[in-house]
Amino acid sequence: MRIARCALLLLATPMLVAPVAADGPNLDLSTYFLFALDELRSKGITATGGNIGVNDGSISMPLGALDAPTSEITADSVRIPATSACTRLFANDMQRTGPSCQPGAPFSSPIMSDVATACGFPSPFPDCDDRAPVNIRLGQIEMLHPGAYGDVRVMGGAGKSAMLVLPSGTYDFCSLTTGRGAELLFDGPAKVNVRGFLELGTGTFTGPVPSSGISAREIEFFANGASVHFSRRAEVHACLCAPDAGLRVTSGARLDGTFVARAIGTERMAGGIPTTTSTTTSTTSSTSTTESTSSTSMSTVTTSTSTTSTSIGTLPTTTSSTSSTTTPTTSTTTTTRVC
Repeated sequence: MRIARCALLLLATPMLVAPVAADGPNLDLSTYFLFALDELRSKGITATGGNIGVNDGSISMPLGALDAPTSEITADSVRIPATSACTRLFANDMQRTGPSCQPGAPFSSPIMSDVATACGFPSPFPDCDDRAPVNIRLGQIEMLHPGAYGDVRVMGGAGKSAMLVLPSGTYDFCSLTTGRGAELLFDGPAKVNVRGFLELGTGTFTGPVPSSGISAREIEFFANGASVHFSRRAEVHACLCAPDAGLRVTSGARLDGTFVARAIGTERMAGGIPTTTSTTTSTTSSTSTTESTSSTSMSTVTTSTSTTSTSIGTLPTTTSSTSSTTTPTTSTTTTTRVC
C-alpha cells in the first residue's frame, strides 16, 4: 500500500529538468573570434565582436575579466569572473559566471563534429622546401613570390626591423618567425601554410597593406606544428587554423580575425572578428581621364637586383583621376569569409 502511494506521488509531482535553449550554440565558425577544440584559459579578454567557444572542453579565467558584451560564450564547463559580460552563455557545468552572462543554457557537445574541415585545414598538408630558407635582415624590405620555402625569419630590432611583403597567392613555409617590431604585410588574398612552429614577435604587425583593399578574412594561416605564439603587443589581422597546435597569446596583443587551435592560453588581450567592407563607385560618362603611376622599389629574394626604398612599407601605387559631369553612384556591402 505504501509503495502504491509513493508511485502515485511520483506521478503527480512535476519532473525537474534543466532548461534547454530553444536553439543552441552558433555552428558557423566564421562567427567565432576564439575557438579552441579542448581548452581555453585566459587572464583577461576584451572582445569587440565575435563569439568565444570551446568545442568539447572548458573555459577557465581564474584572473582578469571577460568583457564580451556582444559575444556568445560556449563551453562544456565555464569558470569566469563574476564581473564578466556576454550576450549569451551555453554551458553544461557553470562553475562560476557573472550576472551579465546569465542565464546559462545547456547544450549537446561537441559544437562541431569536424573543426579541421570547418576551418579549411589542408589534407594532406603541403610540403615546404628546406633547401630554400629565407632570412630578412634588419632594415631590409623584401618581397616573396608564392611558392614553397624553408624556415622564414624576418629579423627585428629597435628602429631597424625588417619587412616582408607577400603578394596574393599560396605560400608553404617550414617555419615562420618575425622578430621584435618586424612587419609581415599582405598585398592581396593569401594562404600561408606553416609546417612547423609559427611565432610573431613582440610589437610586430601582421596584416594587409593599407592600399591593398583586403581584410583580415583574406589572410589565412594554416599551422601544422605543435605551437603558435603571438608575443607581447603583437598586432595580427588574419585568420588562423591550427587544430593540432597550442596557441599562446602574450599580454597586450591585439587579434582581429578567427583563431582556431586545439588549446588557447592568453594573458590580457583584445580583439574581435572583422567585416569586409567594399565600396564601388561607377559613373556613366568619361569626359577625360588622366592616369599617373608612381612606384617605390623593393628587393625581391628571387632576383639579384635590389634597390633602396625611401618609404618603409610603401608598395607600387597607381593614382588615377577622372573628370565627369555625372554624379557617382556608391554602394557598400559587408561580407564575411570563413577562415
